[in-house]
Amino acid sequence: MAVVIAALAVALLATAACVLSFDDMRALALAGQAEPRFAYFYPAAFDALLAVALISVPLVRTGRLILRVQAGVILVLLMAAAATATAATATGATPDPRPAAIVVALLPGSC
Repeated sequence: MAVVIAALAVALLATAACVLSFDDMRALALAGQAEPRFAYFYPAAFDALLAVALISVPLVRTGRLILRVQAGVILVLLMAAAATATAATATGATPDPRPAAIVVALLPGSC
């Protein structure tokens, strides 16, 4: 029962992160010179990657330590990226276009 409650709590947290960071991730994509008509795909791809990471964490819980650590680190990095984009927008920070373009190029939506 505790695992189910924890899974629901993580799912709720991920949903909140996806909803709250969508516009901020899109703004980052636009600041990084992403094609405006495709800018909506960047936060969607990021959210899909976050969902995969969330699913992976419980799936590898019985795996080797290195797999569990990698899954946890990826999940933490994705949550930190979403929080950073939201905080930057909330504080009115404007990203430098060159580093933002690098971030946009590395995002999963740039494939």
